[in-house]
Amino acid sequence: AAGEVSIPMLEWRFWPDFFWDSRVGYYEIPGRGEASLRAFDYDRIRNAPPFDGIGIVGEEEMWSRFLYFAKPIVKSAEQANLKLSMHPNDPPISKMRGVARIFHHTDGLRRFVREIPSSANGITFCVGTIAEMGVNVLEEIRYFGKLGRINIVHLRAVRGTVPRYKEVFIDEGDVDMFLAMKTYKEVGYEGLIDSDHTPHMEGDTKYGHMGRAFSHEYMRALIHALNS
Repeated sequence: AAGEVSIPMLEWRFWPDFFWDSRVGYYEIPGRGEASLRAFDYDRIRNAPPFDGIGIVGEEEMWSRFLYFAKPIVKSAEQANLKLSMHPNDPPISKMRGVARIFHHTDGLRRFVREIPSSANGITFCVGTIAEMGVNVLEEIRYFGKLGRINIVHLRAVRGTVPRYKEVFIDEGDVDMFLAMKTYKEVGYEGLIDSDHTPHMEGDTKYGHMGRAFSHEYMRALIHALNS
């Protein structure tokens, strides 16, 4: 259906435990200008019981299930002239309540593009999630960018890495966003760049329009500076 209406790309995820709330270790803390930041602490859920109805699922079992599920979907995407973009696990914890998370590290994303070497297959390069992993974000951009496997970019700023980090404004994270943008240009990336989670500002809407407006204008400034 997406191919029939010429949608070029769809993002997907493979997280059996996917949801956003305090049950996965998130909580709110004050940030710059008294904005509300979302923070993560794995200790808050380290000893949580397995998910009801899922049970214990190890890493290789999860890979087996995922590849059985994913290969025909990617094949269908090829036939529909559509790209698929896999978002890494966020938070990037190796196991959540007994369930392995196979995209919690860039090693898993590397295996993903090796196991399914289709031109329709790629990743969402979420700067925030990749930074939370504690890896060199610029080198990861170069690796996946040179393969042509980055299908969308999420610009999100964080401070810290797992097991504890916080999401901050786009101009105050651990990753220099200007250097990140230079690296995307270096590898020839020409796809979409999206603002991701943003701190909640006083008077903002529940969707964070004010915080996103700040992110969008900062992104435009980065692009102008990069091309000046």
